[in-house]
Amino acid sequence: MAHRAAGLANLKLAGSSATSFADQSDIADYAAKAVQDMQAAGILNDKAGNKFVPSGLATRAEAAKAIYSILSKIE
Repeated sequence: MAHRAAGLANLKLAGSSATSFADQSDIADYAAKAVQDMQAAGILNDKAGNKFVPSGLATRAEAAKAIYSILSKIE
């Protein structure tokens, strides 16, 4: 959802190259590009053990950080 919101805000997600998560193979094919873009832009970070945990839940703090990161990149 955050990736789509960034797109609707015409935000170009550019950053350093993204690294693979330890559980990269668990990320659905349709979501892999969005996760990569968001990580490269510094919006998403890994969890303990260099994992993304695609079936896990985001904490309130993680969601707030993602929203803040997107809003701060909008010019």
